[in-house]
Amino acid sequence: VQAAKLLEQMGYDALNADNGSYDAWYWAHPPMYMEQMCNLEDAAFIRRNIEIPVYCAGRMDNPGRAADAVRDGMVDGIALGRALLADPKWPDKVRDGKVDDIRPCIACQAGCLRTFLGQSMTCALNPRLGQRNEDDYGTAEKIRKVAVVGGGIGGMEAARVLKKRGHQVALFEKTNVLGGVFIAAAAPEFKEADKKLLSWYRKQMADLEIDVRLNTAVDPDMLRNYDRVMTATGSHERRISIDGVPEEKLLTAIDVLLERKPIGNRVLIIGGGLTGCEIAYDMAKKGKAVTVVEMLPDILTTKGLCRANSDMLRELLKQYGVGVLTGTNMERMERGIAVLNTSNGEKIVPVDTVVMAIGYMPDDSLYRELREQEIPAVNIGDSLRIGNLLSVIEQAQKAACMV
Repeated sequence: VQAAKLLEQMGYDALNADNGSYDAWYWAHPPMYMEQMCNLEDAAFIRRNIEIPVYCAGRMDNPGRAADAVRDGMVDGIALGRALLADPKWPDKVRDGKVDDIRPCIACQAGCLRTFLGQSMTCALNPRLGQRNEDDYGTAEKIRKVAVVGGGIGGMEAARVLKKRGHQVALFEKTNVLGGVFIAAAAPEFKEADKKLLSWYRKQMADLEIDVRLNTAVDPDMLRNYDRVMTATGSHERRISIDGVPEEKLLTAIDVLLERKPIGNRVLIIGGGLTGCEIAYDMAKKGKAVTVVEMLPDILTTKGLCRANSDMLRELLKQYGVGVLTGTNMERMERGIAVLNTSNGEKIVPVDTVVMAIGYMPDDSLYRELREQEIPAVNIGDSLRIGNLLSVIEQAQKAACMV
C-alpha cells in the first residue's frame, strides 16, 4: 500500500496490480492450477487505499465475473494478456453477446512463454498468432470432398480449417462424443478451461455445419470416394507388465482420469511426466496417499512444458504430501506391497492401485492401410507423432491449408 501511494503521489495515472516474483513466477503467469481471478482480492486491497484507477491481471478472462468485479468497485478494469493471444476478438465477442464463441486460454503457456527459451511468441490454440489476417485460411482453388478420421482436437481443427476454406468435410469419430484423448486430459477439476475448449470445438463443428458422424468406425472401403483423407486417429497408451499386480489394481492414466475403475487409497503412479504428476496432484487433493515413481533423474521433463507450470506443480506435489522417487522403477508387487529398485537399493511402498502414466504411442494403422491401397491420405496429430496441443493444432492447420 505504501508503494502504491508513493506511485500515486509521483503522478502515475493508474496501476496494474498482480502478484509474483522470479521466486514465485507462477503468480505472475498463473497456470491452470491457479484459480481464476487469483489476484483480484489483492488488487482490490490496493484499490481501497488509493484514488487512481487500479486494473487487475491474472486469469481475468471470465467475462461475467470480471464485469461483476468492475461493477462492484473491486477494481476499475481488467487486464487481459494471454486471453487475447488465444482469441484476439475476445472484447468484440463479449460486447456482441457471443461469449460461447470465445476460444478460451487454457493457461498452458506452451506458446506464449516460449519467448523465455529464445523462440518467437505464439499460442498453442492460435499458432497463426501475429500473422496478417490470422483467422483467414484462404479459399481453396478447387473444392474437394475430404474425410477426416478421428474427432480429437487435431481432427476437429483440421475439419474446421478445411470447411473455412470451402471444402466438403465429413468428420468420422468411432465413439459417441467428440474430443478424443483430450476428454480425459480435461477431466481434473483444475482443467475447467480445457473443458471450455472442448465445448468451443464442438460448437465450431455445429456452427460450420460440418458433417459429423459419431459411433462410426471406418475402413478403407468407406473412404474410396473421397478426394482426400486426413487420419487423426490418435494414440495408444504405453503399457508394461509388472509381476504380481492383479489386473483390477493396474490402471492406465485414462482409466483414472475417466474414473473407469475403482481407485484405492494408496496409489503408486509409474511415470513422472506431466500426466503422471497431474494425476498425482488430483489424487492427493482427494485425500489419497500418492507416490510417483520415475526412472529418470527428475520429474516433469516434458518437452515444451513452461517453467511457471512445472514450478507450481512441483510445489503442489510437496504441499499435498506426494512422495516422489526418481531414478526408480517398480520391480514387482507382493501382497499389497510394491517393491521398488532405487539408486539406494530396494524400497517397499504399500499400494492399493498402480497407475501407468508412461506415455503414448501413435496409432497409424489406418493411415498405413490407406497408403497401401493408394487412397490419398495425410496423417496428422498424435497418430503421426506424439505432441502437445501446440504441435497438434499447428500441424492440423498447415495440413488443411495444403488441400
